[in-house]
Amino acid sequence: MEDDRPKRTLPVKVKLILYGLLIASLSCFVLLFFMKLFVYKEKSYMYYENNTNIEYSVKLKDNDYYDVKELPSNMNYIASLIDKIPVSFKYNFSSTVEIDYDATYYVEAVTRVYADKDKTRLLYEKSEQLTDEKKVSKEKIKNLSFTESVDIDYGHFNNFISSFVTNYGLNTSSDVTIYFYTKGSGDNKNYEGKANLDSSATVVIPLTEQTINVSINTTDVNKKDTLMERFGLGSIDWFALILFVFLFIADVYVVYMFLTNLVSYTNSFTAYEKELKKILREFDSIIANVNETINFKDYKVINVESFNELVDIHDNVGNPILFKERFKNVEADFIIIDNDVLYKFVLKNNYVDESKYDFEEDVI
Repeated sequence: MEDDRPKRTLPVKVKLILYGLLIASLSCFVLLFFMKLFVYKEKSYMYYENNTNIEYSVKLKDNDYYDVKELPSNMNYIASLIDKIPVSFKYNFSSTVEIDYDATYYVEAVTRVYADKDKTRLLYEKSEQLTDEKKVSKEKIKNLSFTESVDIDYGHFNNFISSFVTNYGLNTSSDVTIYFYTKGSGDNKNYEGKANLDSSATVVIPLTEQTINVSINTTDVNKKDTLMERFGLGSIDWFALILFVFLFIADVYVVYMFLTNLVSYTNSFTAYEKELKKILREFDSIIANVNETINFKDYKVINVESFNELVDIHDNVGNPILFKERFKNVEADFIIIDNDVLYKFVLKNNYVDESKYDFEEDVI
């Protein structure tokens, strides 16, 4: 047998409280995931470094004074005994993530004559490329090393400058600087920009002096930098994003339900009051207020569906319509008593939980 009893639903006030708590909880989670995804998103960084270590020695001409043919670095040398200066540029690259490495390198010599002893004013400059450009292209590497070696013909540079200075009667200073250039870039599609692989290492060799001291300029020999992770599909936390979208949609839906119920709950009082005032105003001449208690058990009770039906019964039997509002803005009862028959119409505010009020079903 089908149950015709009305299904119990939560009172509107309880729904509003539950919706409010749910909105607060969902909004907190939505904000949390929004901050994680878009504000405080953890980004990884690519750290890379390229450096060049320089080693050199000095080869001597045949002479009656030194028992060795080659002297180590970091000494003072007699210029007239120097034959060649072997220089090795040992290049190293390292990165915390794999990159596509693409660079070229070569060695160049720049001879300079200065107008003063302090080398603040340049008088003459000449460049010579000592090695051909070499290209290095590697994919997905973290480390790379290579060495470029060159023998510097000291006599070649020193004789040229000695002739230049003598011909023009100059009394000044000069040197030849050996540059090791690395030019190129590294790329990883998951990171913003490209790794700048441009660097230079230098060896400065004085010319036209009786004794010389070879110096190494370490400017740009060691170079470090970072690249930040690129924001793209590959860097998205898909689980967090899906959860964020789901929670956001759920939050919007709950807000909609909260507002819908709130508007309906608020409007219900207005609708009830409007209907009650309309009835009392239009049918004031046939309605009488009741103060005393009426027990329905003394009568045969007939419930009518609308107030207009109750007005029709009044027109037929001629008895007044009795009115009593049991609880303010909750329920109003209209009845007509005809001998042992009681006709009843009840105006209710359907959005109010009647269980909170002490109703006596058979008494008004």
